Amino acid sequence: MSEIVEINLERIIPQMEKVLKHQGIPENTAPSEKIIEVFNTSREHFRRLGEPRGIWVEISKEAFAEVYRGEGHNDSTTPVADIFPYAGKLALFAVTLGEAVSLKINSLMAEYDFAGGSMLDSVASEGAELAADYLQESFMNDYLKKANPGSEIKILRYSPGYCGWHISGQKKLFGYLNPEKIKMSFNDRYLMSPLKSITGVMIAARKEKHYFEMIYPCCGSCRTPSCRERLTELERE
Repeated sequence: MSEIVEINLERIIPQMEKVLKHQGIPENTAPSEKIIEVFNTSREHFRRLGEPRGIWVEISKEAFAEVYRGEGHNDSTTPVADIFPYAGKLALFAVTLGEAVSLKINSLMAEYDFAGGSMLDSVASEGAELAADYLQESFMNDYLKKANPGSEIKILRYSPGYCGWHISGQKKLFGYLNPEKIKMSFNDRYLMSPLKSITGVMIAARKEKHYFEMIYPCCGSCRTPSCRERLTELERE
């Protein structure tokens, strides 16, 4: 089963606190009036230009093992390789904000409006994450229609380029998922277009199966351990 999801733009407009954190402004720091003004302008650009859409498709463990193997460049051991065999359900996904937002960011930078371009880039990055959350919610709702409502199943997503899954994994992922349906593509360096897009796999498994210690080869060089935040959020659910 595959599903194209039309994403409600108002549901993915980021909170200012999240965006400012992305900008390197510490939490609990009162932003200046100028920063608030730049953020509000960026948010309006996002609201006017964003065209969020996504697609997900169920995949068997056997088929995903082949997709995950990719071009053979993954780390020798990875969290995803250890987690997905326990999945009750798997789905590949892709989500994008469309091209217009990225073009506006480039335009602002070309006009030397670095504050505006940088802020819109952060707004779009946070918006893309929220769009992926929206897609994950769609997948979870589909799962709950068929699963035992009392089960302790939780869904987390993992993407090529992170956690030891080599970025070249985009090739087989795209081949299986066909995100061209939502106007996505990638180049010979596996960079996606539109730029503000996310792909990966959503793994539905018992909550405890998602937990892992940071002992994998990828963990030593990781500069963005967002997995810790996601696992902390999972614990709160």
